[in-house]
Amino acid sequence: MTSLPPDPGDQSTPGDELSPAPAPEPKKPRGRVRWGLIGALILLAAILVLSIQNTQPVEVHFLGWTTEELPLSVVILATALGAVLLDELFGIAWRVRRKRRAKAKG
Repeated sequence: MTSLPPDPGDQSTPGDELSPAPAPEPKKPRGRVRWGLIGALILLAAILVLSIQNTQPVEVHFLGWTTEELPLSVVILATALGAVLLDELFGIAWRVRRKRRAKAKG
């Protein structure tokens, strides 16, 4: 058997084997974002159709608070908006808490 001379492009200097390889870029979760957006758009369409079809006036009673007659579509949209705002507030609080825990760990 004959040995081949080393390839000039493959030559490494002493100590190169100790240097770390560059870390690969983390993949972005594109699929999850797309499905979330599609789900949100479907939910928005359903809420809009429900609101448009229900315009009769209603009286709202909630925890001792009573309104005059409002269109049902306003009540539906206000409830949906309140739910989204609460979801975002809890999401922000959860992310802040998670960051604080990660910072405390190290």
